[in-house]
Amino acid sequence: MTAIGLWMRLLLIQGLLLLVTITIESWVLHRKQQWSQRISVQYGTINNLFATVLGWLVFFSIEPTLSTPIQEILIKLSLFDEEFQEPVLAHNALFILIYMAIFLGNAIVKRIGIGLLQNLLSPPEAVVTSTSTPAAPKIYLSYKKQLAKNREQGPDNLPNLNSTIIIATFLSQLTACLILLLLINYLRVRNWVHL
Repeated sequence: MTAIGLWMRLLLIQGLLLLVTITIESWVLHRKQQWSQRISVQYGTINNLFATVLGWLVFFSIEPTLSTPIQEILIKLSLFDEEFQEPVLAHNALFILIYMAIFLGNAIVKRIGIGLLQNLLSPPEAVVTSTSTPAAPKIYLSYKKQLAKNREQGPDNLPNLNSTIIIATFLSQLTACLILLLLINYLRVRNWVHL
């Protein structure tokens, strides 16, 4: 398979995983935080795109420092190379530690992302200088309503939001891992059929 075909496969798989994780995380945010579906989807989308871009930047910055055999394994894993063999790390505790570090990093990035989004998208109260009050945009009113609801919940909402993000990240990454395992097994079966 050509390099362009491998990169197209990677982009398609990344898009599929993003769709799945955004759906799961926005559903969890909607159910656990009682946010509207629209706000949950917006937060989930922006957060997952940010985490994905940051993850790929970290991957591309760390990859050149690794030894050649590990680089080859990582490239075969990420590009789903046709000649996929069982990686050396799959039976090691190191693989589990790497996955746990990725999970915790992802959860931290998403928590920081939601905090930033709440600060950016929930502007302070507007000061009205004239006697007539202009109509506020609909999106502003929905974020204003959500901010007021968060303020009513008080400081008790922070642990609840943290646990919600951990649950959402865990469920979305578990589902993504299952999809990746199904894809890897599909490639193996397809290779066996062609032999």
